[in-house]
Amino acid sequence: MQVPMGILGDKAGIRLAFMLNATSTIFYWGCTAIVGSQQNFPFWGFYLSPAFIFLGGGPWVTGTLVFAAVSDSVKPEQRTAAFSIIEAISGIADLVGPIFGTMTMTIHLGIPFALALVVFSLMFFPASHLRENTVSDMEGVRSSQDETESLLSVDSASDREETDSEHTARHLLPPRAVIFGICFICFFFFQVARDSTNYLIPWVSLRFGETMARAGLLLSLRAIMSSLLYFIILPLATSWIDQTWSSANRDLTLSASGALCCTLGTLVVAAAPNLATVAFGFALSVLGSSMTVTLRSFLASYVQDAFSGRLFAGISMTGTIGSLVGMPIMGAAYSLGINYNIGLPFLVSALSYFLVLGLLVWLASKI
Repeated sequence: MQVPMGILGDKAGIRLAFMLNATSTIFYWGCTAIVGSQQNFPFWGFYLSPAFIFLGGGPWVTGTLVFAAVSDSVKPEQRTAAFSIIEAISGIADLVGPIFGTMTMTIHLGIPFALALVVFSLMFFPASHLRENTVSDMEGVRSSQDETESLLSVDSASDREETDSEHTARHLLPPRAVIFGICFICFFFFQVARDSTNYLIPWVSLRFGETMARAGLLLSLRAIMSSLLYFIILPLATSWIDQTWSSANRDLTLSASGALCCTLGTLVVAAAPNLATVAFGFALSVLGSSMTVTLRSFLASYVQDAFSGRLFAGISMTGTIGSLVGMPIMGAAYSLGINYNIGLPFLVSALSYFLVLGLLVWLASKI
């Protein structure tokens, strides 16, 4: 439903898409709460909840719509910092949500679902104040798209001639198609590589003889590093780089830096002789997770606002497919690696990150 909702947001307006998404999410959780809290309902009643996803995508589409709405509302040079704040707030919600759910569930099973309904109902208030950017609106705002339009074209006539000659000689796709193709490949392999994190805790427990509880402290480290990254480090880095580079070059450079951190971090984890070294490598890889934020911002510079919904829906779908592909690969690597006491999932992950790094470095050299 991500792509259909992205198209709806572009064609009919992001406000309508948000309203439908909030409605479907409320009905989804509401149906789950009613069926789960009433003992006289049959078990198959839980299968009714997914039907409401077709109404507006449910909670899995909310993030796509948020990125599209924010991308339409901020200046290109502010986009990366805005996306960073979104990720930071989302990380806090992911950290606090399970705690509240566990605490309230001991009182009554239906309380966490009731709280979820209240929270998702609040989406209607900001959604009702969203500014619409549809395809028909673009004629009136095209004059304000100077930076975006400049990014959509080649910088000079000589560059255009050189690009055309290279295209004729090497039979390449148009430059923008190449950029989009490379970036979506990067999103795919980056998500494939991130699935190795699912096996970090059991691998650390087996490799170093640590308890699952002690190894689980690495997840707390991820929460701390993510907060520092998205609240402080990334916004400051973008502000500092903005003084000398354009927003597109800035985002692409930061994306390559993030891929480098992930590559080095996972290699350190795979070869770590003790838990402290694992923690260092894991923290380094968490810093590299900013690549998804900066590369989103980079791609957003290449589309008009009226098409941002489809862009972020495509990015989200690419990540989902990458995760589906990565889970069995990392599972097989983990099963094989424990027989030889090696962190094979992290070596596979490092290889995937290195591929992303190579693609981004090549792309940066061409822009």
